[in-house]
Amino acid sequence: PVIDPETETEPETANDPLALLLPDTALDLNTDPFPVIEQDQKRDPRWMVGAAVSPLYSYRDAEAVALPSNPAESGMLSYSTGVHVSYRRNSRLAIETGIYYNKTGISIGAPGIKLFSQRRDAMIFGTGSEMADINTVSNSVGNIVAYSGDIYMNGYKINAENGANASADYALNEIPASESGIEQHLDYLELPFNLRYSVIDRTIELQLVGGMSTNFLVGNSVTMEGASGREEIGYLSNVNTVNYSGNAGLGMIYHVGKKMNLIFEPRFRYFLNSVNDASLPSTRPYSLAFYTGLSYTF
Repeated sequence: PVIDPETETEPETANDPLALLLPDTALDLNTDPFPVIEQDQKRDPRWMVGAAVSPLYSYRDAEAVALPSNPAESGMLSYSTGVHVSYRRNSRLAIETGIYYNKTGISIGAPGIKLFSQRRDAMIFGTGSEMADINTVSNSVGNIVAYSGDIYMNGYKINAENGANASADYALNEIPASESGIEQHLDYLELPFNLRYSVIDRTIELQLVGGMSTNFLVGNSVTMEGASGREEIGYLSNVNTVNYSGNAGLGMIYHVGKKMNLIFEPRFRYFLNSVNDASLPSTRPYSLAFYTGLSYTF
């Protein structure tokens, strides 16, 4: 033990093992060993609200079934827009939801669709003296139902229902084709639930985005270019009104100031269920978007 040279006595802490380990620190038993950190010392949870818009490329992943319309089908370019809100739990993880309007669909070129300008032109494919008032065309997404008396069909539909008559009475390659292609539009309201993880959290923030969405069908139309412009000629039947999709993206956020942010985010969506019912081949649409927008943090 250390002896005080002035008093020639041992200090009171000599027999205190804690004092020997910490000779310059007085132990206060009334002090909380786990003090509460003040709120301003922590990174505050943050809310972020924003809006974004994007061009949208959409197509489909169809079951391997030999449909004559397949070679004529192609992706379609349209748009997507929406608003979102996110809550940052900590410096890395955030939870996001919102609402988006997505205009998806496919295009079908003239070789895949045959146009009969009058109902009597298709009489040879009928099973009786009259044709039905509503006629449908099968393709990878659904059945096109025409509003007017004009009948839109492809070789698959004709062969499936009237194969013998079609091959015997009228060669398929002699059926007049429409001069322009057809576009099938399926418009959805998307309600996403995503997780965002910040890989880089600086002036330019880089985030990994992933989650799932519920998609509600709000628009269903088939259009074709006519003499007076693009006209709506019908709609798709046999399509589901509620679908689910998986989302994956890469979020890039430029923090302009303490509150305002610029957003650029590529995002990929893939439907987890078939967009049509069991009467048609399983088809799962997918889309790719490049969102740009603004957000506000508080």
